[in-house]
Amino acid sequence: MILLINTVVKDRLLLGLAKNDKLIDRWGVEVGCHQAEKLLPMIDKILKKHKVSLKQLKGIVVAAGPGGFTSARLGVLTANTLSYSLKIPTVGIKLDGPAETLEESFLAAAKRLKNKKGFNLVRPYYGSEPNITKPKK
Repeated sequence: MILLINTVVKDRLLLGLAKNDKLIDRWGVEVGCHQAEKLLPMIDKILKKHKVSLKQLKGIVVAAGPGGFTSARLGVLTANTLSYSLKIPTVGIKLDGPAETLEESFLAAAKRLKNKKGFNLVRPYYGSEPNITKPKK
């Protein structure tokens, strides 16, 4: 089983589960500014729904960006942590279109997992320079 994580869509969490190059489940939930609190419980729910343990995961595909600083970092950090602790590979993808229509991109990335072994670091992609203050006049 391959876990698909997308946190780069503002105020939403998108998760999926793939098996044998086919998407078997996909969840999208409006969470407002509570992505960090909802991500792990949602991962737990989708795995329990399909009676899959974390140890049965063979890899993770994560949307690495572009996106907001916190949302992109949240998904990538979660994927990297699970990858490291479970000793499974992770692939990060950059979103080039509407996130809700990118199942093909996620599944193509899932196929790339077959050639990878163990932990590999995925870095977030923000798409622009950070802007954390008001512009100067």
